[in-house]
Amino acid sequence: MTTKIEIPITKSRKKLLLDITNDILDMDVTRAISVMVLKGEKNYIYLDPSELEELVGNICFIANHEKNNPKMVKQLDKLSEYLEKYLDEWG
Repeated sequence: MTTKIEIPITKSRKKLLLDITNDILDMDVTRAISVMVLKGEKNYIYLDPSELEELVGNICFIANHEKNNPKMVKQLDKLSEYLEKYLDEWG
């Protein structure tokens, strides 16, 4: 069994992830987003390193195709940078 990485997700990041869920092709990643766990004030997603890598790749792909929405691109870039920190820790 692969170890899952616990990633805290703020309300704004949760909203952004839920907004792009339909554009994420990996069903395991989509499921992990849809079943975020609320602990105290934060939500958490649990992904193994390959799922996290897949999510970051999807976010970057979506950002590259949002040229008409610079605000969304900036939010997606910040989200991918945040998630990449967790990926780097497990790399």
